[in-house]
Amino acid sequence: MRNFAPSRRCLASSLPLAGLVLLLAQAAHAQAPYPQDTSDQKRCTGEWRANVDERIAACTTLISSGHYQTINLAILHDNRGTALRAKGDVDGALKDFSEAIGIDPKSARAYANRGEARFAAHDLDGAIADLDQAITLNPSDVSAYMTRGNAYDQKGDLDQAIDSYGGAIRLAPNYAPALFTRALALRRKGELDLAIADYDRTIRLDPKDASAYNDRGVVWFVKRDFDHAIADYNAAIRFDPNFFVAYNNRGDAWRSKGDLDRAAADFNHAIALSPQFALAYSNRGLVAYQKREYKSAIADFTKAIQLDPKNAQTFHRRANAYDDSGDRSAALADYDMAARLDPSGGGILYDRGIADGRKGDVGRAIADLSEAIRLYPQFAYARNARGAAYYG
Repeated sequence: MRNFAPSRRCLASSLPLAGLVLLLAQAAHAQAPYPQDTSDQKRCTGEWRANVDERIAACTTLISSGHYQTINLAILHDNRGTALRAKGDVDGALKDFSEAIGIDPKSARAYANRGEARFAAHDLDGAIADLDQAITLNPSDVSAYMTRGNAYDQKGDLDQAIDSYGGAIRLAPNYAPALFTRALALRRKGELDLAIADYDRTIRLDPKDASAYNDRGVVWFVKRDFDHAIADYNAAIRFDPNFFVAYNNRGDAWRSKGDLDRAAADFNHAIALSPQFALAYSNRGLVAYQKREYKSAIADFTKAIQLDPKNAQTFHRRANAYDDSGDRSAALADYDMAARLDPSGGGILYDRGIADGRKGDVGRAIADLSEAIRLYPQFAYARNARGAAYYG
């Protein structure tokens, strides 16, 4: 059962601008300061409160003045790049960060900022290369480790992601976002006990973190420890009564325990809190299906499909409901759609094979069951069904 576990993914933020104010000011004093630049310096570096456009304009004035060289000029480009990125101009930000690096190749901050901007632009390999260099130049940059971990995570390289999050945790053992994010990666890798340990530490640091309770509950659910899962979902809901995802997840745990009425109540609550939440409709439909209330099940699956029309699981569920209610044509149409959306879904092919056999299309039934077995060689039900089709 797919659970929604919100990723409180903490993308690394830029290093504090205040750290650059002293360098710029000290260097300015050393090379005869220009009094007319003072207000622009304070806006560009963030020492004075200014909106993004004011910061960009101030940095641009200073860059164009010709008063600044080498490290200070690199800092100005870096600050303007940070402001441009805050405005949403990623391309402009990348250009300024590259200018900063060209002027000062030892600027760990510029490499880190360009890495973050490349990550935002989905240039994952470029982001990782920049963040590697940022960490080489400044091995104590927690945010660089975090963003690099996120980049590896998006590439699907969970081992490298976990290692990079671990670097952040070694530097900041009580940094809850790093523990939380590593736990997400560990869960996806299947390292469930290690994920629980990270969630435990996250919760000790912030005992009211509803997301951490919810996500630890997901791990307990995957371990099929439904009582622990429900206890964690209860805590998530207690700390955030509008946490519709936690209601959905708790409903799924109740359903897995066989308590269909409590499950339906939780799915109802999730839908009331978030009427566009497709998974809650699909899960409520599954409860109705298990109660053999096929009309209600089909209605909920149909609503879920309207909200999420590319979800193979929901087409598969509706196909089963149509098939068990006797509407074989509608069932096969939904099995076909589910198979198109998820060609490697062995369960879909198995159920379509069963429906094929019921309809009398033995050849197609054998083909579907054979493909299900090819995908999952230990699929005993598919082997039994194919044997029956051969000799039936």
